[in-house]
Amino acid sequence: MTPPPRKKLIEVALPLKAINEAAAREKSIRHGHPSTLHLWWARRPLAACRAVLFASLVDDPDSEPIYQDAKGKPDEERAAWKRTQLFRLIEELVQWENSNDRPVLHSARAEIARCVANRLVETGKLKRDAAIAPGVTVKDIIAKGHCRPVEAQDKKTGKIRWRFDTAGLPPFDAVNAFLAEHAPPVLDPFCGGGSIPLEAQRLGLRAFASDLNPVPVLITKALIEIPPKFAGRPPVNPAWQKKSDAEKKATIWEGARGLADDVRYYGRWMRDEAEKRIGHLYPKVKITAAMAKDRPDLKDYVGQELTVIAWLWARTVASPDPALGGAHTPLAGTFSLASKKGKEAFVIPVLNRTKALQGLVWVTFAP
Repeated sequence: MTPPPRKKLIEVALPLKAINEAAAREKSIRHGHPSTLHLWWARRPLAACRAVLFASLVDDPDSEPIYQDAKGKPDEERAAWKRTQLFRLIEELVQWENSNDRPVLHSARAEIARCVANRLVETGKLKRDAAIAPGVTVKDIIAKGHCRPVEAQDKKTGKIRWRFDTAGLPPFDAVNAFLAEHAPPVLDPFCGGGSIPLEAQRLGLRAFASDLNPVPVLITKALIEIPPKFAGRPPVNPAWQKKSDAEKKATIWEGARGLADDVRYYGRWMRDEAEKRIGHLYPKVKITAAMAKDRPDLKDYVGQELTVIAWLWARTVASPDPALGGAHTPLAGTFSLASKKGKEAFVIPVLNRTKALQGLVWVTFAP
């Protein structure tokens, strides 16, 4: 007879306050976050996805036999103690700074592996003495997979945080190997910005994602499909190839850092090539005293040429006004850039008569 399914942590309780705070904080992160790669509608917070996936795979202690009495009833005191440990792990797991923290991820993956192994052994689909890695069996995954939170104080904020001792856990590689073979895969048929498959992969799970729109497909490929293929490999760009053998041996390329170095190198190369070919079409602007008269922020730049960070594009047509000499005028529904009180800004088209025959119209941004 198949034992009844165990309740998952997500069905009982979650540290919602910590998850909500971490998810809200993500909106202000502008460095290294996937949202900086491409904005996407209704992007799911990474912290929330990470917590939900973890809690969906980890058993609630009330359902685990080791936290039950001889009659099969939950030992509330011991179950509450274990649930508190899991909450502490989630509180650290959702923090942006811990996205790649090895002890935290090791603890989270070990807990997932422990619960998956427990259920497979309970249903007879896996034997306790089955080998996972050299010297590691399923029994080790079950017995040693418990997270061990240690109280620590954050030096910056002074708040109590939790650190995790991984010395007693099963080896990191053995846990990953077990999850890759036995943990249920995560499928997201409408992946959008890729938050769910990305976080599934962070927790050591197999992830499958799809979308009808080719844009999210490309984003998700860049997030979860391409980086693992080059994990642990050094870059191949010419700048790295010119390094000395001693420097190459001393450099360790963990994760996708080698791929990232190549992306940065060839990204700079493409930018420089584009500037050589079409840079003349995007001239710099020389700051004059007249421009800085009503703009205190420009006074220090008078006489300097600054790079324009945004260009407005509009279709143009030849003006029927004979006084304009055939100059083209932009077709725009409005010349307003901002209408918020105190921050009004608009564009004033100004005809450059010396270039009117070339159909050029210069614009001035008026604060």
